[in-house]
Amino acid sequence: MRKSLLQLTVLSLFLVGFCAAAKIDNSDLIPALLPDDQVKLEGMSPDWVKSLIILELRIETATEEGTFDAAIPVLDHLAEMGVNGLWIGPIYDRKMINGVDNGYKNFGPHTIYPKLTGTTSLEESYTVIRRFVEAAHQRNIRVFFDIIAWGVALDSPLIEEQPDFWIRLADGEYRIAYDGYLYDWTKPAVREWFRDQAVRLIEATNADGYRVDLAPATSGYHFKETRDALYERGRKVLVFSEMPSEPRDTFDFAQLGVNGWTERPIWQPREKYKEQEARFGSLHDSGFMFKVNLVDAIKTGTGIGPPELQLKGEGGMFRFYVASPLFHDGYKPFVQGNIVRFGYIALSPFIPIWWIGEEWNNPRDVRRGTGVMYFNNINWDLKNKPEHAAFFEEVKRVLRVRRSFPEIFEYFAPSTRDANIAKVDSTRDGKPNPLQAYMRYAENKAVLVVPNYESETSSSEFIISTVADEWGREQAGNIRLTNLMTGETSATLPWTELRQFQTTLKAESLGIYLIEIQ
Repeated sequence: MRKSLLQLTVLSLFLVGFCAAAKIDNSDLIPALLPDDQVKLEGMSPDWVKSLIILELRIETATEEGTFDAAIPVLDHLAEMGVNGLWIGPIYDRKMINGVDNGYKNFGPHTIYPKLTGTTSLEESYTVIRRFVEAAHQRNIRVFFDIIAWGVALDSPLIEEQPDFWIRLADGEYRIAYDGYLYDWTKPAVREWFRDQAVRLIEATNADGYRVDLAPATSGYHFKETRDALYERGRKVLVFSEMPSEPRDTFDFAQLGVNGWTERPIWQPREKYKEQEARFGSLHDSGFMFKVNLVDAIKTGTGIGPPELQLKGEGGMFRFYVASPLFHDGYKPFVQGNIVRFGYIALSPFIPIWWIGEEWNNPRDVRRGTGVMYFNNINWDLKNKPEHAAFFEEVKRVLRVRRSFPEIFEYFAPSTRDANIAKVDSTRDGKPNPLQAYMRYAENKAVLVVPNYESETSSSEFIISTVADEWGREQAGNIRLTNLMTGETSATLPWTELRQFQTTLKAESLGIYLIEIQ
């Protein structure tokens, strides 16, 4: 190995979309949305699952008006980022609780909250929602609705309309949880009714699937009946659970699939898992990915999948998992303008998903007190202020990397343990980088991700070693190295010339480099 180190030099190459001076628009890189009869199934999953980049929002807080029609321009924002999956919070009828509009305290999946559509007519509401979904599809964005599988709010008319739907205690009284009554999923009549309502909503609005709240903890894997019914109608949908789950021909992945819970089941009382939370972070974010070696965790399944499987050493053995900088149950933003916290996760072998606003560092609205991010109002004016706009461009640049190399980032092995990821050696100011650098690779190219998570110093010198045995390219011939964050590139040189290179990364920044075999 050569002792001398190569500095990247500018060779008048300004990659479209990667140049730091250009405003990035990733909409042209979103895969075309095909009708269901042209979608291929890979196992139970539509093939487009591999391309998903997902953002979550509430219609109520995404715009000042809080309606589907007012939210249509938000779709242009998603397309600009390259997002092609939109998870929408509950859209069902409800009442205010202590002055808070909580969509999860719902009246049932057969209802629509009139405030969102401007009408009390269910059929007219479906028309309004379908107009929004069609606008999303025109931008190649698929829409997934939150569906509430645990039950309904205490004041839901459905309780009197269907008195036999609910779990009862030994004394005959209804069991109450989450401020409502719980569906008794052991009853065929409940499952049949719920299936019919879920199918109707998809067919009426042309949406693309569901995120199933609190599943499978409350409803088990009975949502398979809904999935099967939709497939029988030719609808190739996505269905994902909230809680860690197995596929079981039901769930493509779990919202909380990468969670760090390796020692104790998540439903134990909080005082019993304080130590676990201190080590790995909250269940509702992916902070633990910054407290473990990411590549080792992926290769061993540590912190990935249902806790009961992790405890048996069987974590990470499914195809699709989701990782997120923040879920809506968090009490504060996680990214907070730090591109490492966003990009390190977004370029990993997981499907990225985050709460709207993290991409331009939208702060938590302190006027709302101690509520979770789910209730946070979105400040669109802040997005245009220089510091926030600059961060938004960085986020789009990271997502453009994921979109530009589908052969790398849309490859999902049957087991995530076999993901196309390998360690990259990197030193920061002569010392081992405390956060593991990694590479994602295909046959003739690889993308290196080098984090500088340091926040105390202005910049650091990094030495990066590009050899990875898993890639099997130690004897490669000529290669070219490109900095995907700046557009700088090297000349075409023998592999031995680029076995190591050095670069300077400012604090809280991400180096992303492309190796191409010529």
